[in-house]
Amino acid sequence: MQHRIVQREDGSLSYGPASSLILTLPPEITALIFVHCLPDDEFIEPDPSVTPLVLLRICKQWRQIAVATPTLWSSLFIDFEWFHYREAVDVLFCDWISRSGSVPLAIKLHDGYCVPQKPLDLSQFNRFLLYPAHSGKLFPVDGKFPMLRKFIVECQSEAIYDGYPARVLAQASLLREVHFLVASWPELVLPWQSIREYTAERISILQSIDVLREGINLTYCHLSLDSVPTITSLPPITNLQDLTLLERADEHSLLIMDLLRGLTLPNLKHLALKFTDPENRLAADITEFISFARRSSLQLEALTLCLLPSSDADLLRCLECLRSLVTLRLQLPASMDAFIGRLIPDDGFLPQLDSLHLVNFSPSWQHTPRDYTSPDSETMLEMLSARRLGPRLPLSTVHFNHGGSKAIAAFTARLKSDTRYKRCEGLGMELVFGKFSRELRYESWWVDW
Repeated sequence: MQHRIVQREDGSLSYGPASSLILTLPPEITALIFVHCLPDDEFIEPDPSVTPLVLLRICKQWRQIAVATPTLWSSLFIDFEWFHYREAVDVLFCDWISRSGSVPLAIKLHDGYCVPQKPLDLSQFNRFLLYPAHSGKLFPVDGKFPMLRKFIVECQSEAIYDGYPARVLAQASLLREVHFLVASWPELVLPWQSIREYTAERISILQSIDVLREGINLTYCHLSLDSVPTITSLPPITNLQDLTLLERADEHSLLIMDLLRGLTLPNLKHLALKFTDPENRLAADITEFISFARRSSLQLEALTLCLLPSSDADLLRCLECLRSLVTLRLQLPASMDAFIGRLIPDDGFLPQLDSLHLVNFSPSWQHTPRDYTSPDSETMLEMLSARRLGPRLPLSTVHFNHGGSKAIAAFTARLKSDTRYKRCEGLGMELVFGKFSRELRYESWWVDW
């Protein structure tokens, strides 16, 4: 008996009797309909009640069409936690990958914070990427990955890579994104000509320089620095448009500044510099950042600075070099009155600024939370009026998030009751002043761990 797909109230799919019209559709049209039945998620979980697996249970004809439609199988989400209760899971994954045919693969694999009871048998296919658990196989030593387009690895130690040839991904010509979310793989040879996005955690200055030297077509790069600095100069890197540098080290020296000393990025549009442990740092010399900006002739459109260990004067000197900024996001480890006051005069300071986001709160990882001093309300109101009502390009958006101290809560209340605040708001200025949401901290641009 033939069947048709029926969607329940909860969104899941089941099947019921099919009409004769459905059975007369050409296979090509049926395949297109199947593709439109895929979930909206980027990565598809192999759920028997969800497309594509549900299609295999309808009838022989639909099963044949589904198996022969590679697009249905080009995306997959794997959680190692399934190994505890799913039998023949390796067969399922092998079948899934083999059905993807020659289409590029999008695969996300998650360890589920558990170790699988047994590793997958990967000998039957050659385009599979494992998201390693705390032990076990990463991928087959002799495997090749011609259709791989996104490579994501999360593991706690570089020891996971022992025994794998450094050139295992060298021929993956479709590879566009490489992300090492915890431990990087320093010896891995990548097809740098094709890679556009790269992320590495706990990477040394020397390794970072190698990435930037080899990644001639990178447009996005996120590097978390964590080692003794090595100073090396590089020729100008002309393609990179988006760079994030995060410093996790407990050293008193500034690793980010050591890396910037050797960089020239003339086409950089978005830059983020993030520091940790500001309480253990004195105000440091950030002259290298200023030199980097001048050397690169930067036309930055967006800048993010989190907990920059600098004096107010040095921060303002940095920003004076960046007249092209349209979006500025600041998380300051101290009072921000000097910066807010500097925005008031009409003397060419950040003349293109359109969007300003300020974060003023005590990071949750500090052992003794600091009760930040609230900004001066009169200074803030003067800045809003000058930037919205003055002759310059008007500031359209101002966000201010805080940690909820009584002083800052009172500051916010004074602002919102003032007629100047209400006037700016009435003229279309987007003003968001409120308590920092801890629920969103992992999705936000500021430092909070």
